[in-house]
Amino acid sequence: MGKLTLQQINNLLVGTQMVCEIPATMENCRAFVVATASNPTKYINTADGTKMRFWVRRYDVSEEIINSGRYITDDDLVNSVHYKKIVGIKKLESILEEFLDDLTKLDVSWKFDNPI
Repeated sequence: MGKLTLQQINNLLVGTQMVCEIPATMENCRAFVVATASNPTKYINTADGTKMRFWVRRYDVSEEIINSGRYITDDDLVNSVHYKKIVGIKKLESILEEFLDDLTKLDVSWKFDNPI
């Protein structure tokens, strides 16, 4: 089982979105995995990684749409999978392993050209 680094966990616990570009499932597309902390009250209310809630989204999007410069909506996403209400770092790691063979590839979102 892969593990997130302490820096990645700290970024998630303060609400920073973590992203990784992965191989696309379709030609002429780019694919991404995105993970972040979530809370139904809109506030992150714990620094305890065993109680924290997260969501993960994996999707492909056409390079043509990305390059068009227009706003990208959910309708533009292909093969989108969205996991919600993930409780705890361990569960988050197990879901991320479905898409990433090396969890250390996840980094802060501004380092990637994540279109959404």
